[in-house]
Amino acid sequence: MPVDYAGTAGRLVLGGFFLLAGIANLVTPGSIRDHIERMREYGTPAPEAAFWCGIVLQFFGAALVLADVRADIGALCLIAFSAIATAIFHRFWQKADPIQRRISRLFFMSNVAIVGGLLLLAGRPARAQDFPVRPVKIIVPYAVGNGADIFTRVLGDELSKKWGQQVIVDNKLGSGGVLAALELKKGRGDGHEYMLGDVGILAINPAVFRKLAYDAEKDFAPVTDLLHVPWVFFTAKSGPFRTLGELIAAARANPGKYTFSSNGVGTPTFLAAELLKLRAGIDLLHVPFRDGNQMRTAAATGDITLLTTVMASARPVLDRLTPLAVTAPQRQAAYPEVPTVAESVALDLNLTAWSTLMARPDTPPAVLQKVYTDVIATLQRPEVRKRAAELGFDVGGRTPEQVRDFIRAEARTYREIVEVTKSQRDE
Repeated sequence: MPVDYAGTAGRLVLGGFFLLAGIANLVTPGSIRDHIERMREYGTPAPEAAFWCGIVLQFFGAALVLADVRADIGALCLIAFSAIATAIFHRFWQKADPIQRRISRLFFMSNVAIVGGLLLLAGRPARAQDFPVRPVKIIVPYAVGNGADIFTRVLGDELSKKWGQQVIVDNKLGSGGVLAALELKKGRGDGHEYMLGDVGILAINPAVFRKLAYDAEKDFAPVTDLLHVPWVFFTAKSGPFRTLGELIAAARANPGKYTFSSNGVGTPTFLAAELLKLRAGIDLLHVPFRDGNQMRTAAATGDITLLTTVMASARPVLDRLTPLAVTAPQRQAAYPEVPTVAESVALDLNLTAWSTLMARPDTPPAVLQKVYTDVIATLQRPEVRKRAAELGFDVGGRTPEQVRDFIRAEARTYREIVEVTKSQRDE
């Protein structure tokens, strides 16, 4: 198991040097008084406050470095401390004799040199040949047991065997994926944190929300696409409709009589149904659900006319549902009896739910390449592809550049849908 010895040594030397220097300033008799008096002599504004601010900056930076919690920020704090100290004592250098001046300048500039050199070790990302040097985290915006969550754990188990480090799946639910996105955004760019980015996080949220706490294109870097699955329109088996054409014909004859469910305005299921309404020229009443299980149960009992979900999510109530059509250009091998929307009602409606593996944009390119290569190799394993098929997914495998282009195209599609359906909102 590779260990980042250089980075560990850099952190210990850098943090330890400044921590011990700060302690020495505090415990040496008369040191605090002498420093403050000297700062007052050199004309430093509010010398007492300046001294204690410097001490706080010094200890804060040393603590971050030693604890390996944003060691890069800690090192920058120490650089700032050294630079400020150098500026404060500049007048002393002007008054001192040549030997004192040389010694003092050497002391303070060595602080900056030590920090600058060791910063590359303390906060440096792992090299590709060493990666990973600690457990790798994949942030998933779904609940435990969701199909995408299950597949991510399958992928993580395979990568754990390959890398000799644990791959941890961190389920971060809430706010339509915003919490998961922010978790990765605030993480470290050393290649040990990733996110399962989906159509909602990367294409729909930017179109729906006028104010969003992340930039889907600038804050994340694609590794590869993992999963694709089309939406399926369902209705209750006990209901009057057996085909999508029958439902659309009834809805045209009775505007506002029939209903459709979703996870809320602006969500993928909402926009898929809205696009169907738009293309078919029908009026359905929207009934939002916060809980997906309740939404599917309501459709199975006939309380809701039209349900939009993926086949895997519908399995618990599938015996009480009739699949009407799939939003893909061709029928799916896993359920070939379900026609496409185009076959059913001659409408162009191709939408899929998808998930991509996303990294921070400052992840080292060599590490990204290694992760991409290892993930692609894992996706090609027969047992992994079989598990994906059992969950109702098609596996991906695009290059990072292809994924970026794909996300941009999907974002354009959903911006158009949001504009037409007037689904944009502030939060």
